[in-house]
Amino acid sequence: MALIVEAVGQSGVVERITVEGGAAVINAQPGLTYRILDASGRPVNASATVRRVGDHLIIEGLPEETTIQLADFFFVCTPSDPCSLDLEGLGGARGETINQISEPIAALADGSFVLHAPASMATPVAPEAEFSAKPALAGLALLGLVGGGGGGGGGGDGPPPPPPGSTTVTSPPYTNDSTPVIRGTAVPGAQITVTLDIPGSGPVTFNTIADGNGNWSIDTGTAAPTAGAMPADGIPVDQPTTVRILTAGSSQPITYQLAMDLVPPAPPMIEAVTGDDIINADEAREANPSPITVSGTAEPGSTVLVSWHGDEQPATADADGRWSVTFDGQLIPDGPYVITAVATDVAGNASAPGQRSVTVETGRPSAPNFNDVAADNIINAAETNDGITITGTTSAGTQVFVSIPGLFTDRPATVSGTTWSLELSPAELQQLPDGQAFQVTAYANDGVNQSVVGASDPVLVDRTPPAAPTIVGPVEGDNIVNAAEAADGVTVSGTAEPGTTVRVSWGDTTLPPVNVDANGNWTAVFAP
Repeated sequence: MALIVEAVGQSGVVERITVEGGAAVINAQPGLTYRILDASGRPVNASATVRRVGDHLIIEGLPEETTIQLADFFFVCTPSDPCSLDLEGLGGARGETINQISEPIAALADGSFVLHAPASMATPVAPEAEFSAKPALAGLALLGLVGGGGGGGGGGDGPPPPPPGSTTVTSPPYTNDSTPVIRGTAVPGAQITVTLDIPGSGPVTFNTIADGNGNWSIDTGTAAPTAGAMPADGIPVDQPTTVRILTAGSSQPITYQLAMDLVPPAPPMIEAVTGDDIINADEAREANPSPITVSGTAEPGSTVLVSWHGDEQPATADADGRWSVTFDGQLIPDGPYVITAVATDVAGNASAPGQRSVTVETGRPSAPNFNDVAADNIINAAETNDGITITGTTSAGTQVFVSIPGLFTDRPATVSGTTWSLELSPAELQQLPDGQAFQVTAYANDGVNQSVVGASDPVLVDRTPPAAPTIVGPVEGDNIVNAAEAADGVTVSGTAEPGTTVRVSWGDTTLPPVNVDANGNWTAVFAP
């Protein structure tokens, strides 16, 4: 039978959500009390078990093995701004509720906590006690990801993973796309039916098949519905859309609410780096066992991308909004910098960047510079046979140490004034794989401090000659050049390896090299 989840606020009933069996996920909201009713609107008659799993509240033992999750019940709702579950009809007394300060009556081995259990059930009293979830929980793989969006959210570890082969939803319940992609996992080959109950428009149904890896997805903006039609404007911004996912052969759908969230989070706040925003030699040197930490706050549950000197480090803001990342101080030269951090919420909205100005003052020498290796950063067969010399510049009074992957590490270079050089023998060059690119790295040391590591542009090893060029078509149409054609000039064209040059000779005349374009075509013109 159908159940109704009724949300009641200070002004009365805010919303009623129909649950047709299976597993339903409803996003908890502060200020609301949730009641579980039967189809007639009366409190359901059930001996239910209520558990806390991560930040979510799970109600089990409902008719037809229905399971209801109040997502982020212990995250978006707080003791100062609470929400609650009315236990009337669930085995509790009239007026009895569970809220954010309710004490658990048992701790379970799976890490969850029992907050209410039927009197007929022996209450586990030790953490070792086992408590198996009901079959309806198989559809709740999205328990760990439904938090977040709409101004924050997303905490907790979620429930144990679903049994192998169960259908799950992996896309979040918040989106900034009016025609979102709904995705999940199932048994390979399973037929999945997704229905969106769009307020003001009605249901829209899509079908798809889980691929060989068990993944499935429906792009509601491009997929053709099997019933109904997507509104021109997509799902509404002001009301949530109920989504039902049903697997062929099952009568228990996964039900949850999908809400539009177009509000970007506030810019992240970056705290003072190393206490004073000045990174000295001790704080940045390689011997320091702790890399430089950059930390701050952002919208809880958001993903924070922190950028400094071209390096990007991701983090996730915890339930309190705290985040932190680390950077290797050895890779950041002296000078002023602006660290930036951008937060992206669960719906995909990106904030404006938060910024922090810092200065690196280590007194280290500058990183060595590189000249082009082998003049063009390509080592060919002739250069391999002859050997090459890598050169560059460095600060006066420093020693340079060079590394090449697969050959050597920290080999001393020859330094003369501010110029350094290092020879590579034919035997060493033969060890470099043909057709692959590599980078030369180097650092300078003045006897006290070591510079950050500098790197060359990518260097390609190309010892394989290209295939012979081809000449396309008869010259002048018939391979015969008459006087009139010779007077106009003769064009010869063909194909060759893209990016190479071709020398075209005719009799005693050899033209300057012509370039082969990206499509492998070349053209040469013999003047009259």
